[in-house]
Amino acid sequence: MCGYYFRTRSWLYRRGDEFLYSRFTLTYGPNKDDEELLKIRSTFKFIPFTEALTSEEKVILAAREVIKALTARDYQKLEGLVSVDGLSLNNSPSMSFIHNIPKSDVSEIPKDIKIYLWGYTDGKGDPIDVTRAEFLTKYIYSGTLDYLKAPNIAINKKLGGGNSVNTIEKDANGRTYIAFHFPGFNPEYAGIDWTTLYLVFDNENGSYKLRGIAKDNWTI
Repeated sequence: MCGYYFRTRSWLYRRGDEFLYSRFTLTYGPNKDDEELLKIRSTFKFIPFTEALTSEEKVILAAREVIKALTARDYQKLEGLVSVDGLSLNNSPSMSFIHNIPKSDVSEIPKDIKIYLWGYTDGKGDPIDVTRAEFLTKYIYSGTLDYLKAPNIAINKKLGGGNSVNTIEKDANGRTYIAFHFPGFNPEYAGIDWTTLYLVFDNENGSYKLRGIAKDNWTI
């Protein structure tokens, strides 16, 4: 008795923020060489955009949205991207929770006039006594660089290296972190004008939420 030859194909079609998942089976018979199509069985299902992505694609997508919010200084949007445990800001390749910003306070960053001691400057060692907004825009993300165009991007890998101790991997403590790295800008500086932005994420039920931001560059 002759059997039948089956071909099963799956496709993904984009529709707004969803994908149309299409799976269909083509039944040929009675053998592989007989191309007479007997039947098509198809199934269609709309699934959320993020469900069609790998874990790496999800975290990169989340990172891109964070950078867009930082560049636009859209703190309302940024708050929606932050972990339920809050946000850690760091001007070195580390993650400290001394001044952890609660998630509900992120949208209020521009209005917060309280002065915090964030640490000390390189070289002189002057205290960094500024507001949350000033610390973020002056010492971490000024907006002068478009990190979406960084030539080097890595997941769970440190990029760049200077005389600062980089503890981002240890401090991330199992979280996923992404490095956006510019290797340098002026050839005369032989690469010491490099800079790296680290974004650290919590995985909240398959959704990546920002837990920390850290900046690394050559220090004196």
